[in-house]
Amino acid sequence: MRLKCRERLQASVTLPFNEANEEHMLLLSTIWSQAFPWRSFELPSERWKEAGFQGRDPRTDLRGTGVISLRHLQSFLSTRKDELAGVLPAESSSDPLRAFPLSIASINVSAMLLSHLQLAPHLTIAFLPNGGRKTEASAATLAGFLSMGQPPTEGSTEAVQEGGAAAIDVELGDEAQLAARIARLEYVLAAMHERLLMHLAATWGTMLREDPQLTIMSFPVALKSTFGELIRSLERTAADALGAVRPWQLHVLLDTLEDAATRAKGSDSDGWEAFLLAPSLHTFGALLLNFCACGCGASRAAAVAPATHIVQIKKRE
Repeated sequence: MRLKCRERLQASVTLPFNEANEEHMLLLSTIWSQAFPWRSFELPSERWKEAGFQGRDPRTDLRGTGVISLRHLQSFLSTRKDELAGVLPAESSSDPLRAFPLSIASINVSAMLLSHLQLAPHLTIAFLPNGGRKTEASAATLAGFLSMGQPPTEGSTEAVQEGGAAAIDVELGDEAQLAARIARLEYVLAAMHERLLMHLAATWGTMLREDPQLTIMSFPVALKSTFGELIRSLERTAADALGAVRPWQLHVLLDTLEDAATRAKGSDSDGWEAFLLAPSLHTFGALLLNFCACGCGASRAAAVAPATHIVQIKKRE
């Protein structure tokens, strides 16, 4: 069951964006509505740059991570966008060289999750040595992560929160149980992404306050810090579960990631104004292109990625 679960999850999270798929297009239109509630949906549009994408068409930023990164971004915007006001200096949103590139940052967090957990075999992370291949999760960590797809045990924190999901799950057939596990693991990934993106924003905010001369050129430093926290949080969750002796507890992992995001905020949060989507991002889309990009080789031009890209796709030999 575990191998089949991993294979099915890999297929699900590496699904490419398909403009003929109504659900995929609905995700884009929902993100548009969250960013520009007063305007009708447009694709392509210069306003996508204002939302933190690299160009007029956000679909080009999804070449590496596919539709899962769009789902992660939409979920974050629905639940925690307003919390960015507490971690980012208000003045940074008006400076194109210091603003937090929300959409691209979100895509990169999705990429580091998929890469580290070996869910996207051809995805490499350019800000890590060897594209992140030397920092992939161990077999024990992968087993622990997959164990969170199991229905919660009776009386556990997860069972209480999910209101009887455990009892329902065991009554399902094999295929339905597998589908339920995949859905639960996709929820786990989204919840991890949410907290890691908050950690990344908080880290960037702290870096900006500590160095008034800091620019987006230092953004990979923040990404490395967040990636390190991902690894540490997984290790702590494994220790709590006594390695592979018992299934990992989702609330332990999420609490650990949440605590890390809180620590990254620092203590000086007074006087910060609300941070939404930095409109000034469109003035340096070309600069971001050299830092945060995903490519999958859909075309010869798209496959050629600058060496400074944070995320890019390569075929592993």
